[in-house]
Amino acid sequence: MNSEVYWWLIGIFVFSAAVGHLLIYKISYWFFSIKVDNLIETFGKEFESDTLPILLKDERYRIYLFYYEAVFLDIVVFIMFTAIFYSEDYYYKTYFLMMIISLVLALLVLSYDWYNFSRKVNKEKFFTPQEATNFFDNVLLKKSKVEKYQQFRIRQNDKISVHNHPMQFNQKRYYKKIKKSYQQNFSSYQQYKIFLRYIKDYELFINRIPWKWKVVVLHDGIEKTIDALPKILIDNFVYMLLTTKQNPNNNELDEQFKLKQQPSNAG
Repeated sequence: MNSEVYWWLIGIFVFSAAVGHLLIYKISYWFFSIKVDNLIETFGKEFESDTLPILLKDERYRIYLFYYEAVFLDIVVFIMFTAIFYSEDYYYKTYFLMMIISLVLALLVLSYDWYNFSRKVNKEKFFTPQEATNFFDNVLLKKSKVEKYQQFRIRQNDKISVHNHPMQFNQKRYYKKIKKSYQQNFSSYQQYKIFLRYIKDYELFINRIPWKWKVVVLHDGIEKTIDALPKILIDNFVYMLLTTKQNPNNNELDEQFKLKQQPSNAG
C-alpha cells in the first residue's frame, strides 16, 4: 500500500475523533443541563424548597458514560486501522507511529473536554443516599393529603390526546413497580429511585407535547391546564405508595389498573 492511502487513513481517524469528541462534549453538557433544568422546572416547583434530589452521588458515573464509550471507541478504531492494514513495508511503520501519535492526541483532547465538563458538573449538588432517603420519608410521603387515586385524562383540540394513553399506561407500569418494591422489601432509597425515574419519564412526556396551551387536563371531571399535571402525578405516586404499603398484594388499585388479584393467605 502506498503512502497516500496511509495518510488518508490517518486523516480519517483524526477527523472522526475530533468531530466525535466535540459532539460528545456538546451532547453531554446539553443532556445534563436539560435533564436537571427541565425536572426542576416541571416538578421542583411542587416542593417548598429546591432540595429535590435529582442528582445522586452513587449514580454520578452515569453522567460520564459518553466519555467512557469515546475512549473505548478510539482504542477500537485504532486497533482496527492498524490491524486490518498491517504490512511489513516502510510506509506502514511510519503510518503506525503516526496513528499512535494521533491516538494519544485524541485522548488528550478528550481528557481536556472531560475536565471542562466535570467542572460544570461539579457546580451542581449531588445528594447522598441518606439525603435522598430523608427527602423521601420526611418530605415526599408527607406532602400529599389525597385520600383517593386521582383520575385524569389529557385532552387536546376537544378530543383525547395521543399523549394520554402513554401517560395512563405509565401509571399502571409504576404501580406494578411499587408493588414489587414492597413485596421485595425495597429500602426507602430504592423506592426514591423509582420516584425519580417516574418524574423523569413524565417530564419527557410533558415536554414532548406540542402547543401545551391547547392541552386540557380533565381531573376528576374538572378541566385544568397542563400546569396542574405535575401535582396530580406526585399525588398519585404517593397514594400508590401508601395504599400498597398497607396491602402489597391486593388493594383497590389492583382493580383500578385491572391487575390479576393475588390469592389470599387467609384460611
